[in-house]
Amino acid sequence: MHKQLVSLFLLFVMGCSSMNSSNATEAAAPVDLERYMGRWYVIANIPYFPERGKVATYDEYVLRKDGLIDNIYGFRKGFDKKEKQWKALATVKPDTGNRKWTIKFFGMLNADYEILEVAPDYSWVLVGHPKREMGWIMARDAKMDDVQYDTLLKKFENYDYKTEGFKRVPQFAEQVGKPGFQ
Repeated sequence: MHKQLVSLFLLFVMGCSSMNSSNATEAAAPVDLERYMGRWYVIANIPYFPERGKVATYDEYVLRKDGLIDNIYGFRKGFDKKEKQWKALATVKPDTGNRKWTIKFFGMLNADYEILEVAPDYSWVLVGHPKREMGWIMARDAKMDDVQYDTLLKKFENYDYKTEGFKRVPQFAEQVGKPGFQ
């Protein structure tokens, strides 16, 4: 099982090489790491193979004393299945206002992570990737109404994302199979 996950993430990371990122994130206010820590529910993403088909997903971040960040990705393969977790370690890139991170999976595979925009009250966040082939809408609350979701999805257009690739992630069993959900 561990070898399968390593193989999957190796393929993922091969597509995650660094490129110049949006100047918009560089000009934005710094992210307050202490406020950013905690659980973020994945409301929507551009599905890619490690996350595709998962439900009740979240990312949890814990700032360590050494300045690194424990990154825990929690998910279920169905609402009737047991929760699983994948663990990674994030490093904030210097001089980026805490907006650009490198996340290391299995101690050897790196992926880029960009905080594009965060709500003033840290209730939602838009997370991207330099190639703009991956993106996430996350929130502190697992439930998000359609108006808020559409507003946040439109914000991705300001960062040159093709929003038609985004799909909502079922956080509740009644969302499975609904239009717009994975």
